[in-house]
Amino acid sequence: MAMNPGTVVEKISNSAVGGLALCCERREVYTTYDERSIRVWNTDDGRLLRTFENAHGGNITSLVWLPQRILASCSLDHCLSVWSPKGEIIARAKVSCSLFCCGYSAKHDFLVVGGNRLMFVMQLKRDEAGGAARLERMYTFTEHTDFVSQVICTPTGRIFSCGYDGRICAYEVNIEDRLVVMTAPDGSARASARCH
Repeated sequence: MAMNPGTVVEKISNSAVGGLALCCERREVYTTYDERSIRVWNTDDGRLLRTFENAHGGNITSLVWLPQRILASCSLDHCLSVWSPKGEIIARAKVSCSLFCCGYSAKHDFLVVGGNRLMFVMQLKRDEAGGAARLERMYTFTEHTDFVSQVICTPTGRIFSCGYDGRICAYEVNIEDRLVVMTAPDGSARASARCH
């Protein structure tokens, strides 16, 4: 069975596409660029639907779509932002470093963002009336010694991160605190596992 492209949108930006998120229910794909905006495209015909202008104060590095029908973005401006599908800001949190990647743990309802030597686990909290929202920091991990380049959250709740330090870290949330570091026999590769 051959795979053929269904829809191709040619040269959508003069800069590199920095992030990509898909919302299957809405048949939309979200993209980011160096110009600090988020664009929303129709997956059927490639038509531009809307743009979130000046979404961040720095380059947007990663996007993730959450099942609650909201979009999260992180940026070099040290901010994690949560958006409605229409581009309205729901909540924003600023941390101590530039952010490079984000992921979502459906099991714990956590957003996970990686930055310079740090990884933050955040949760979107709403007031009791269901109105105002805020991002609350749940955990901060310091296992990396350089930029965290990717985070992956599994359906079972494990969180994996990798970085420019050559490390792969595995985290378990809500279990007694422990950190396991594994090193290749020649010392060239390391991996760590942490339960928190």
